[in-house]
Amino acid sequence: MSFTSTSDAAPIARQTRQLIKQATAGMTGKTRGPDPHVRRDSYDVDDSRAQVWRKIEDGTKKGGLAFADALLKTAEEFDVVHKQKGSRGPLQANGIRVLKAIVRKALDFKTGRSEPELLTIMKWTGLSKPAVVGALKRLREHGFLDWVRRSVRAGAKGQAGPQRKQTSNAYFFSFARMRDRHKAFGCGSATS
Repeated sequence: MSFTSTSDAAPIARQTRQLIKQATAGMTGKTRGPDPHVRRDSYDVDDSRAQVWRKIEDGTKKGGLAFADALLKTAEEFDVVHKQKGSRGPLQANGIRVLKAIVRKALDFKTGRSEPELLTIMKWTGLSKPAVVGALKRLREHGFLDWVRRSVRAGAKGQAGPQRKQTSNAYFFSFARMRDRHKAFGCGSATS
């Protein structure tokens, strides 16, 4: 004879397992392993390695917009110049669209801060998740954009369950990397 209904059994069993794991960890002095929902090479948002931003041009709106226009023009020209006959350019239209969205909607010129979530980029561009992820990879590969994965504290220390969770990436521009990548493609000079 059962004292609980079937719908109550699963949550009770889960809570019991969590309590047993907590008690065992407390008695053995072991700590939790890495959180399964945080990707490798992710840094806490307050970690110095996640502080990758720097002021865009002189930090003014006018200077920032000039930078944005120059970067977007360079990306569009790069895509046209390196397009192979019968195929798409290396950045493709989606890459240009994602770069435009990040530069125009998510870039603070005073600090260089840019941290839109993937879902936000999808909303701005009207693209699917695989299309945005692919566009970001191409932009990174060709030196137009880079990022650092970040995570934040999710729970209280000592509690069962994940202690950290993934958060939005910190996007930034690495001009030395862009210059090196463009030289490898045979370009004379790139935006500095």
